[in-house]
This record gives sequence, structure tokens and C-alpha cells, in this order.
Amino acid sequence: MALEPDREGSKRDTPVRPKLTQPAEDFDQWPHAVAPSAKPQHIDQEGYDPRPHEDQARRNIAYWLIGLLTLICLATFMTLWFTRIPVEDVMKIVQILLGPVIALVSAATGFYYGTKSKN
Repeated sequence: MALEPDREGSKRDTPVRPKLTQPAEDFDQWPHAVAPSAKPQHIDQEGYDPRPHEDQARRNIAYWLIGLLTLICLATFMTLWFTRIPVEDVMKIVQILLGPVIALVSAATGFYYGTKSKN
């Protein structure tokens, strides 16, 4: 009688498998509303080379950051030249802005020219 609980336990441990049904014969005709052009097409990626796009993106980022650094420097000189704001106040703002921008410019240009020299 002790064998019966073990058999019941082993029956409970086995996974329940779903019953497979035969596919409908007109499955290739379904769905009727989908246009033939909307069906997924095979994409051949053997000839795809992402390097030109990556180089263009790196170049754009480096140019934008250099432009931002130039803009901050020009704005600083223009502010000092044309306004009566004390130099100490302008220098506080410049110290806050210039440090992170210089770090970004140096990292981006170093990364761009570093990868450019490897190719």
C-alpha cells in the first residue's frame, strides 16, 4: 500500500502536455485582410557595414561639442566686454559650465580620432 502514494506522486510530477491539433487547411490563405506587401520580407544583412554610420555619428558629436565649447567661450568674452556684470560673477558661471564641457569635448574628440587612426 505504500507503493500507491509513490505512484500518485510520480504522476503529479510529470508535466501535462497539450494535445496537438491539426492546422487548418486554409492557413496559408489567412488573414485575408493583409495585403501582400505587408508580409514580412527576408532581410539580407550580409553586406551591411555599420562603420560609416558610426564614424558619421562620432564626427557629428565631436563637431557639436567643439561648437558648444566655442559658443561658451565667445559668450563669456562678449558678456565681459559688453555688460557691466562683475568679473567674479561671470567667472563663477564659466567655472560651472566650462569644466564638464571640456571633459566631454576631450573625451569625444579623443574617441573619434582614436578610432579613426585604427582604421
